[in-house]
Amino acid sequence: MINRKYRNKNRPDKPNIPRRRYTKPISFELTLKNGQNLISFPIFPDVGHNIEDVFTDSRIKSVSGHKSPYTPAAATRLENGEWVGTLTTLEQNKSYYVDFDMGGPGSETFTYTGVRLYHGGNLHLGIA
Repeated sequence: MINRKYRNKNRPDKPNIPRRRYTKPISFELTLKNGQNLISFPIFPDVGHNIEDVFTDSRIKSVSGHKSPYTPAAATRLENGEWVGTLTTLEQNKSYYVDFDMGGPGSETFTYTGVRLYHGGNLHLGIA
């Protein structure tokens, strides 16, 4: 008999198969265009998940998202480089709007290394 706690809802006769956690570091390239960019991280960056550790480039002016479906959150970089606001960390399975100011048209790619969160992307479309 299968323990109900581990039962697959779509196939009651099959147990759930736990998601594999990846521990091998991988690279992720994030290309930001001038203006607003909707992003999500498929990895947990080596630098951590704090806004100031992930977004070190001074041309990234603000990041906005949601802490929960009904609680918007945002962070803005001051001229002295300090981040202020209610959004302090990036979370898995969430998406964020990143305001990138290049001063004109164009894009730039940033490379992050870290551990994969889940197989596939982690974009959560619960942002208005």
